Amino acid sequence: MSAQPPRIGARLEADHRELDELWERFQNVPASDGPTRRERFAGFRSHLLRHIAVEEERLFPRLEEDAPRHRALVARLREEHREIEALLERIDRALVERSERANDLGVELINVLGEHNAREEGSAYPWLNEHFDPDEARSIEQRLSETLPE
Repeated sequence: MSAQPPRIGARLEADHRELDELWERFQNVPASDGPTRRERFAGFRSHLLRHIAVEEERLFPRLEEDAPRHRALVARLREEHREIEALLERIDRALVERSERANDLGVELINVLGEHNAREEGSAYPWLNEHFDPDEARSIEQRLSETLPE
């Protein structure tokens, strides 16, 4: 009996859940512990930026090339990535400044991520599952797993 080939969409969805857990770990640190909050946020941010890079470098070009009907979706996902990156930067600054704005920005980030992830999981990832061969999926899995933050 052969092993089930990797499904890239499932791996990316699992990465979304890992990011949710990293965010939760960050949120559980009291505001009074600034250094630990910044450290946990840095880990979350690093993981999320790697996830975005993998999507933009390896997945979106393929989605646009092989499924032109998805070009508008990919354009929207890229716009959302820029919005997410800007929010990450603003949260980072607020944490360094020990500003209470970090909490409001965090709520905004989670709202954007929730809608963004639902769009990816509902439209892009199912297509990718059908069109990425097992070797491609393994390569992307390896990239997603590189040096994850504690």
